[in-house]
Amino acid sequence: MNTFITEKAFLVKDKNNSSYLKETKHCHVGNEKIKKQLESLIIGKMTNRQKAEKIFLFVRDKIEDEFYSDTKYGSIVTLDRKKGNCVDKSHLLNALLRTAGIPARYKVGNVRFFKSGYSDH
Repeated sequence: MNTFITEKAFLVKDKNNSSYLKETKHCHVGNEKIKKQLESLIIGKMTNRQKAEKIFLFVRDKIEDEFYSDTKYGSIVTLDRKKGNCVDKSHLLNALLRTAGIPARYKVGNVRFFKSGYSDH
């Protein structure tokens, strides 16, 4: 399996990782729908890296891209709709990872779009 996940992805600044496991307004950690989806992805004994790869590939490959600004739906509705923008897909990714006990955080960068200039992404 060839993905962009590296061992560095698991290194976080918070030494006890507690802030990277918490629920937030749009990242619904421990929600029943999130748990059910996680159970369908994580089968048998898997390392955290294997779990992270399965979760990442699910969000990348099974959640359709939509284009709108900011967040509209959060993790649960994005999972239900099976589509969302980069922000809502990030909420879903983090909710799945955190529910699996894998510390996850958000990272924002700037992307230059051809006609409209720069935007957070």
